[in-house]
Amino acid sequence: MKDIYYYFFCMLIFLTSQVGAKEFQYLEYKNSKIVSTHGIGFSLDIPPSFRKLEPINYTAVFNELPFNVTVAAIINEGKFIMLSAERLTDNSGVLDYSYYRPVELSGYPFFLRENCHQSLTLEDIASHKDVDHLQKNGFDLTKPTYISSFFMNSEDGNAEYIVHYGKNVSNCSEKTITEMFKKELSKEIEKHVDLRKL
Repeated sequence: MKDIYYYFFCMLIFLTSQVGAKEFQYLEYKNSKIVSTHGIGFSLDIPPSFRKLEPINYTAVFNELPFNVTVAAIINEGKFIMLSAERLTDNSGVLDYSYYRPVELSGYPFFLRENCHQSLTLEDIASHKDVDHLQKNGFDLTKPTYISSFFMNSEDGNAEYIVHYGKNVSNCSEKTITEMFKKELSKEIEKHVDLRKL
């Protein structure tokens, strides 16, 4: 009899954890688009050559702030587009990315952060759920990778929408990451990232 009670107790814990994991999902695939549903409404057209990865939902703490996060990604050989739709769970309203460079993406105002990662280890990657999701599904982040991240936060400072565009490069040296490289990358992003406000 104890075994039966133990079994049902374990099942209850399992089902409760599954319900908790699905309390939010801020990004959804709708036909050939990825749509955000968390207060910053955007639709991203999926380029024909990119492969969809299933969205993942998780909670995280960044800079001591608690977030609900949904990540959806599409990948092509040597390239990825990853969307992150996030909300502060404490509604503290402190999100503000104006310290990054202001740019336009599909005609909308964003703030840009650029990074080049020369040699991420599998341990580095595994410690971050978003990039670990990419690594496990076919994009090799152990190779040098240049990432352009476009940030937008809601007016109340409680939600954010991030577009990451990543590309494998030969290395992260100044001889490779030149102004010409950045101009060509901007054209590539403009070609592949087509956003529409909802």
